[in-house]
Amino acid sequence: MEENNIELNEDQFSNSQVYTSELPKLEDIIYESIPKAALYVGLMVIGIIFLIILLAASIVIIFVEDVQPYGLLILGGILLLCSMICFFEWKGFKFKGFALRENDIAFREGWLWKSTIIVPYNRVQHIEVHQGPIDRLFDLASINIFTAGGSSSDLEIDGLSPEQAANIKSFIIAKTNKNIVNDESE
Repeated sequence: MEENNIELNEDQFSNSQVYTSELPKLEDIIYESIPKAALYVGLMVIGIIFLIILLAASIVIIFVEDVQPYGLLILGGILLLCSMICFFEWKGFKFKGFALRENDIAFREGWLWKSTIIVPYNRVQHIEVHQGPIDRLFDLASINIFTAGGSSSDLEIDGLSPEQAANIKSFIIAKTNKNIVNDESE
């Protein structure tokens, strides 16, 4: 049997240790805030949903005699739940933000349950910009970023101006095309 003698010099292979203390910190990212109109849209959507729930509950309370004695308790519980959800939406809105960086896009949200999503541009498959009827009232749009292997978006940033969403989409597409060109030239 013949032995393969492969000589590797230090330029061909390295596996240096990376210390966690030297890694960039998420706290150092400077996030752009979401426009305040997005908060109003979120609160409006919550309000519409709870108005429908209140209407349905009122109809049940009126027409179902067994439920009538608990009607005020049920309606009060629904209003309390709506108030809590609106409070969490308002409080959490202060923590929403995104950052476009050289190699990725970062999004953070959450007040009690904090979340940070970072999507590298070289993983982006496609991008969609949406504008629903309530968004159009407030001149807002959302951008959905999809990566490989999923049927739903991996990152959704809502509450952007339509121009800002289109600019972000163009920027990311340019970055992904640049990555494709660089990969093909190597």
